Amino acid sequence: MNAANNRRNRFLTQHLQLLVDEYGFDATLSALQELALQQGAGRRHDSHKGAKNARSARPAGMVALVDGIGGDANKKALLRLLASRFDEKEFLPSVSDARSFMEAYGEIPKMKQRSEAMRPIFQLLTEMSAESLEKIKSTDISWGVSRLGPLADAIRERGAEMRYSKHEERPISSTESEKREMSDAQPEPQSAPPHESDADTPPKPEPSGAAESSTPPKTDH
Repeated sequence: MNAANNRRNRFLTQHLQLLVDEYGFDATLSALQELALQQGAGRRHDSHKGAKNARSARPAGMVALVDGIGGDANKKALLRLLASRFDEKEFLPSVSDARSFMEAYGEIPKMKQRSEAMRPIFQLLTEMSAESLEKIKSTDISWGVSRLGPLADAIRERGAEMRYSKHEERPISSTESEKREMSDAQPEPQSAPPHESDADTPPKPEPSGAAESSTPPKTDH
């Protein structure tokens, strides 16, 4: 190995000596330095290009979000499958489907494009159990929420329950509390005594003068 390197170095030195003899030492050295700079720039370019290709090869979209979390392996596999379908527009393919899905879980989506729903829907999916994710995976979801069938009904019912619970937990304002206290403090109005009917009221006695006038006078025979 060393003998081969020595022969190569001697061969290189001989060629360099020929260049130095023809062009001079300084010109040859300057050319070598310029060549070294070009070689270094080429290596840096190749390294940058390789890193760029590696970044572009990484998964993007919701799949990248799933890859960035930990947790149960089975649940993560289900999340990654649904995320891949979402990225390929096989799950919630339109913005209206994504909006309906979020509304079913009590969210108020404010979005104009489907891409804006990626992170909120990812958050909803991560909060689901593995059983719920399995139901979504095993259902024909290629046409969005409107074609989910029984699963869509279950989602809407859950959303209604969540909205109802939020309404029940709404804090009572101070004004409403004061109104309730004032209403409880006021005494209940007493009802008037019942009026006696005319049938139960005894007839008033007529005056004695009126009774005598009504008796016919006696005549002398």
